[in-house]
Amino acid sequence: MTVLSRLSLALGRKLTLGNFLDRAERAHGGDGIAHVVDAPLDYRTLAGPEIPRRVARAFVARAGAGLVANGIAPGDHVIVLAPNRIDTLYAILAIARAGAVAVPLHPLAREKDLASVAEKCGARAALVDPALFTELDCKKTAPRIERWILMGSEKTAQGELSLDALAAGASPDAPEVERKPEDVAVLLFTSGTTGQAKGARLSSRSLLAILRPLALAGRFLTRTERILEALPIAHVMGLSVHLAGLASGVPVRHVTRFDAQRMLQLVEETHPSVFVGVPAMYRSLVEAEPEKRDLRSVRAWISGADAMPPELIAKMKSLGSRVGFFIELYGSVELSGPALVRISPPGLDPEGGFLGMPLLSVSTRVAGDDGNEVKAGETGELWIKGPGVMVGNEGEWFKTGDLARRERFGLVRFVGRKKDVFKVSGYTVAPEDVEASLAQHPAVLRAVAFPMQDEKKGEAPALAVVLRPGEKATEEELLAHAAAHSAAYKRPRAVFIVADLPMTSTMKVERKKLAERFKDR
Repeated sequence: MTVLSRLSLALGRKLTLGNFLDRAERAHGGDGIAHVVDAPLDYRTLAGPEIPRRVARAFVARAGAGLVANGIAPGDHVIVLAPNRIDTLYAILAIARAGAVAVPLHPLAREKDLASVAEKCGARAALVDPALFTELDCKKTAPRIERWILMGSEKTAQGELSLDALAAGASPDAPEVERKPEDVAVLLFTSGTTGQAKGARLSSRSLLAILRPLALAGRFLTRTERILEALPIAHVMGLSVHLAGLASGVPVRHVTRFDAQRMLQLVEETHPSVFVGVPAMYRSLVEAEPEKRDLRSVRAWISGADAMPPELIAKMKSLGSRVGFFIELYGSVELSGPALVRISPPGLDPEGGFLGMPLLSVSTRVAGDDGNEVKAGETGELWIKGPGVMVGNEGEWFKTGDLARRERFGLVRFVGRKKDVFKVSGYTVAPEDVEASLAQHPAVLRAVAFPMQDEKKGEAPALAVVLRPGEKATEEELLAHAAAHSAAYKRPRAVFIVADLPMTSTMKVERKKLAERFKDR
């Protein structure tokens, strides 16, 4: 563990996912904890609950060598389908070490998802949890896959190999199959609805470019910092958090399944300094009476994947350390994770809407329909250029499909998703603007705007509302409140009180399903 090894990791020369753990161990030492897990791990060469960097590195080296010995060749696509355990991360790194391309699927993927992805990427092999292997009848579901390897030590009656057996039979010092940093290392699909989603081809360079400089801060962070999260590793945000932890040397406590009460209990008992979640998780935490818990160890609350309401930011900051920050990240799978950041410091709560600055080496453009930069204050589509852009778009502007406007000091304000905006009597209305009309109502926990067809206006916004526990309000009362707090062309046509909201596997609201549910109302 030397200054030079940390500098080497930060600079990233010849750094790939295949040698990432080797470089991280040299930079931060092998005895330090890489992960703490809450789910039992069924491997002879991998135990828990605390997993040192040395053990993680050795397991990945063994598993990668075992995959090579079992016929996995450079460039092969290998599917990973398992519950949200930490061995999903190690499987991704082992596949990269074998020179292949990891294709992680969300744990909730079903038969049609597996079949579709296998066909789209031409996968020849798959690492699958034994229970899912049986439940999804994988051999019948995806007959094109030649090699089925079961995660853990279990074997089936059909005689499939286990990842544990492959790892146990290989050397912990087995070298990686050399690949270039710009080669595709991971193929990530854009949502849980994988049958219709497109895959983003991500290289080692794109996945690690923004994160590897954290190695320089590792010497100061590892003594005090601890990260707590329950994100899906098969999603780019969850994967990025784990890669950031390994790059910085900061231990990550990974919780397999998010439960608000359990997470609050873990904060109180284990004293993490960093909590990472998505807005839906933070809403659940606020509903779970967090005031009754001691959360003062948290100095940084981090959110991504969706817009974070300012009232939630203020609430979480009030519960954490007095010198605590709230950090919002904007990014996407096509950008290999985060690209913009907003930091809310102690004593200063942000206004509504994301307003952020580009991360290191990231450039932004707010473009009109002609592709030219619009004037400051005008709305256009956000384009991003940077080292995280997926393979095939390197060096080019990536069109995010999100609406934004440039404000003072070059900051970028997120306005809404281009596909979600309403066209009301010729006006462009972002759903966030409609939702803001009920943001301050004391009975409203969450309001989500969605489109309804309107004979005169073409489209009209409506709101689906979830009330706070114990609060009462009528739809007519809420509609009147929204009308009084919005411009005429932004006023919702209707308000519907609902018990819950349809969510994707990454905990984003599906506005299209709301529109379908209420299309005849």
